[in-house]
Amino acid sequence: MEIKENSPEFRGDSPLKNPSDDKLGHAPFAKDLAESIIKMIPSDGFVMAIYGDWGSGKTTVLHFIETYLNAMEKHEKPLIVHFNPWWFSGTDQLLARFFDAMKSELKGSKAPEDYVELLGDFATALENIPVDAIKATGGLTNFFLKLCGRKSHDVRTAYEKLVKRLRQEEKRIVVIIDDVDRLYPKEVREIFRLVRSVADLPFTLFLFAMDRNVVIEALSQSDLKDGDKYLEKIIQLGRELPIPFEYQFKDIFFQGLKSILGQDWDELQKDERWENPSSGWSSWENMSNFLDTPRRVFRLLNDLQATYPLVRGHVNLTDFVLWRFLRVFAHAESQAVINEPNMFVSDPLAEISDQAGEKKITRAERLNALLEINNRNQKMTSSQISCVEHVLIHLFPRLWGIIGEEKDSASIIFNEPPRDLSRWVREKRICAGFDFFSFYSRGGFHAEAWDTGWNTEWNTEWNTGWKTGWKTGWSAGWD
Repeated sequence: MEIKENSPEFRGDSPLKNPSDDKLGHAPFAKDLAESIIKMIPSDGFVMAIYGDWGSGKTTVLHFIETYLNAMEKHEKPLIVHFNPWWFSGTDQLLARFFDAMKSELKGSKAPEDYVELLGDFATALENIPVDAIKATGGLTNFFLKLCGRKSHDVRTAYEKLVKRLRQEEKRIVVIIDDVDRLYPKEVREIFRLVRSVADLPFTLFLFAMDRNVVIEALSQSDLKDGDKYLEKIIQLGRELPIPFEYQFKDIFFQGLKSILGQDWDELQKDERWENPSSGWSSWENMSNFLDTPRRVFRLLNDLQATYPLVRGHVNLTDFVLWRFLRVFAHAESQAVINEPNMFVSDPLAEISDQAGEKKITRAERLNALLEINNRNQKMTSSQISCVEHVLIHLFPRLWGIIGEEKDSASIIFNEPPRDLSRWVREKRICAGFDFFSFYSRGGFHAEAWDTGWNTEWNTEWNTGWKTGWKTGWSAGWD
């Protein structure tokens, strides 16, 4: 199977760095924040945060902010320090490591040389002094007022020199702290204790990017009890990351999908089962409940890029995209299809034994119990559950009236009658039978296998048995 189209590259989880690449409206937000940061850094320090869900683009916004800050006039441009809490998680000397990291970040920059030396001296003097000792006194300034002894004198002297130099220069410093919401609860608490202890550094702004709910939960899993109130004491200004419009995610997804499908894109657009305004069906509308962050969009695109070349030309395009969507975001439901395909491609009213083998139940009863368990375990929202059910019915028409909004319908069971099996086979639908289903459930099959054997086998079985069986069943009662 030769693919002539240029295969698009896989998109990793790396954040964007250039605002000109922005497609979700993050750049204007970042520019506004960068301008605000310069205006709001007071002489006694400041702490602010950008709040957003995982994968929503917080790190991208941080990169954009840094780009805008570095583009400012010389007298406005701040010194930027990156403090990655992952590098120092679990260390007992977090405070010393923090100032040592500041020294390393500023070394080689345009920071005055004595800045760097003073930071190094202070980091060395802080060895073996725990964060809690400083936090208990209300910050560095109060801590040094209570110091005594030779070691303490060295620390206090180093601190006073550093503060004096910072106030003389009035050079703004922005300390960027990302990924704190990925740490263990104990480590999250230590990072915020650290910031609380050094938040009074002159002309220094600490900029967090984090999932607020995750951090509050982590802080609450300690002796702090009320993580929300504790966070309020530290973060002086919080800004929510703006939620992009749905059409922006749609544009990104469709652009990526078009690149993956190549010349097959036009075929997908012509398929009424992909988008059909007259019937009210929209593949995108059902997937969009899950494709609500850049990370989620690219997860699905990467999956399609990896799997579609293996079955190109041998699957129904609409079915394949929707099936891979289920594999990525409704894995338990799609795995149920793989584990028990007869539940989805056979007569749902036929009786089978329950899991314990003790009594007869219908496939519909088994199916509903199975999906209910999976939905509960995956903690989907009600709208997400509804969308998954709609996609399943779209892929497996025999489920109509068995699951979803039309469940237990007193009218017909099949919105696409069994006599349409021949059409399903021609259209290479996932619901056409077990051999077709193999293409979707095992994406690694070589598509040539269909041409060498399976196609003939399907035609033979259809003409010799299934066709007659379906006609008999239709005349006997389905009609």
